[in-house]
Amino acid sequence: MEKKLSVRQIGYVGIMLFGIFFGAGNLIFPVNMGQMAGGNVWWATLGFILTGVGLPILGIIALGVTDSSGAFEISSNVGKSFAYVFTILISFIMGPLLAIPRLAATSFQIGISPFLSSRYQQMGLIGFILVFFVVIFLLSYNRGRLLEYIGKFLTPLFLVLLAIIVVMSIVKPMGSPHFYHPMGEYAHSPLLSGFVEGYNTLDGAGSIAFGIVVVETVRDLGVKSPKQLAISIGKAGLIGGLMMAVVYVLLSYMGATSLGQFRPSANGGIALVQIATHYFGGYGNILLSLIVIVACLKTAIAMSSAFADTMSDIFPKFKYLPVLIFAVVMSALLATMGLTEMIRFVMPVLMIVYPFSICLILISLIKPLLRRPRIVYQMTTWWIAIPAILSGITTIPELAHAPVFSWLFKLNHILPMAQYGMGWVLFALIGFAIGLILSVKQAPQSFK
Repeated sequence: MEKKLSVRQIGYVGIMLFGIFFGAGNLIFPVNMGQMAGGNVWWATLGFILTGVGLPILGIIALGVTDSSGAFEISSNVGKSFAYVFTILISFIMGPLLAIPRLAATSFQIGISPFLSSRYQQMGLIGFILVFFVVIFLLSYNRGRLLEYIGKFLTPLFLVLLAIIVVMSIVKPMGSPHFYHPMGEYAHSPLLSGFVEGYNTLDGAGSIAFGIVVVETVRDLGVKSPKQLAISIGKAGLIGGLMMAVVYVLLSYMGATSLGQFRPSANGGIALVQIATHYFGGYGNILLSLIVIVACLKTAIAMSSAFADTMSDIFPKFKYLPVLIFAVVMSALLATMGLTEMIRFVMPVLMIVYPFSICLILISLIKPLLRRPRIVYQMTTWWIAIPAILSGITTIPELAHAPVFSWLFKLNHILPMAQYGMGWVLFALIGFAIGLILSVKQAPQSFK
């Protein structure tokens, strides 16, 4: 008899999934968007949810539909060489090279730094990073207990802390959104602006980078058959997605109502500090510190475990524990050394990888319907290669004034939707259409 998860187990996995995705950045984006959108906050939030929730949840569902553990298995549909390069790049970027150290640095900057004098900042950073990563290692060491740590403890704690501020913004709102004029693009196209903002959270790439944690958790609960695995992951994904959508709505609303007391902030982090202080005075900073640290910690635990899982899967000589230690040590060193330069070099690579992630996710969702899916994967990824590379290069503003590279910026500018970072979309559609035609017309042997 096939093992099925109980309603309670699916609920816990859904909560865990929400906890994995919802880091500190996910707190900041919707609050800032709410301030920018003003009276158009609901349309902007709808657009944000379509991509900010839709893409990561579709990524998790794609893993279930294709019976894949993670990025390597999904990208193997293009070819083994591509799969190795893609998986290594996305795993390092969404792991110890950028995402994990940035979570640690954000936790310190928002959660600890405001309470320290300038004299103790560096010492405080080193001490905090040491404690932060020791906790990550201890909670990631036994991956079989991630559901308990993230789904049953850290995420509920995060939600309770966040609810304190959100409930206050509903019970005692600072203003009414419809009184405030939207700014910039939110005045003319709030739905599209929210859509682009959700796309730029880059959570779609994260879904196949550390979706392996969700897949392995469901397997550890006894689900072995591909059908039940897909069903369980799909149900958990819907629960996690619904939770993300609800929280995004509340945070966007809170950002919009804050215009009754404050001018629009440079970023959502500043707005959150202002809102917390407005409601709770000095205690608001302590509450916000706890919210941010817990948000970053639970996501960093999942990312560390996912990196160790992925690397030990594709390189069997490297076991889970040594890879986990490597990830923790590397992340800690980068977090203490400063991330500004690292972000400048890594972000272009992420912007190149991101379009491939989205295409792999969307094709995987319909893979069971394709006669010969391999050629569809291949043609789509080949066609987006150039616009994806252009997207990455144009995230380096210094190159815009270099004669050698300036023509690339001009070329990227003429691509449809390039101003939104989506100049690859038209090429993906063309490649997909060609692949679909070839998969129907050509013999299977031609594409082995």
